[in-house]
Amino acid sequence: TKTLTIEGLDLTVESGNAITLPGDSKIVINGSNKVVAGAGSVIVSNGGLDISGEGSLTGRSNGKSDDYHGIMTNGGDLTISSCTLDLAIVPDFISAIITTAEFDENGKGLDKGGDLAFKAGADVTLWDSDYRAWGFCTGYSGFKNKTCGDVLIEKGSTVTVSSLMACYI
Repeated sequence: TKTLTIEGLDLTVESGNAITLPGDSKIVINGSNKVVAGAGSVIVSNGGLDISGEGSLTGRSNGKSDDYHGIMTNGGDLTISSCTLDLAIVPDFISAIITTAEFDENGKGLDKGGDLAFKAGADVTLWDSDYRAWGFCTGYSGFKNKTCGDVLIEKGSTVTVSSLMACYI
């Protein structure tokens, strides 16, 4: 199993992604946690990712780039349940705080995006004070006749999107 359990984590990374996981991984969040990526994404999974637990995670990407995200699954499905996430990014150009879109090594969008599910108990807040970010994106804006993922916001979950341009599905 590929499970990362965090509890009481206070992590600041000056350059690069703060947490990188292989596809089909799980993150279990317990207690209060804070992750800051100075020039990178907060969490990157190279495929599907499940995030759950009874705790909270405050995640910030302070890097000025449209390639940095709060959570990125690179084409894999993302399921968030029974935890609290407070995610923000500070991009120079349009970027998504949560993205399931697939990108190549040059940051160009490819032909698919994974599904995004907010399950019961998820309490997710997404924001950007500069109004340059999408809340979440399940495909790339350059897609033409390509497959974008579905979004499920289940009863009993809360998704707050504030100070953002829009959500791109």
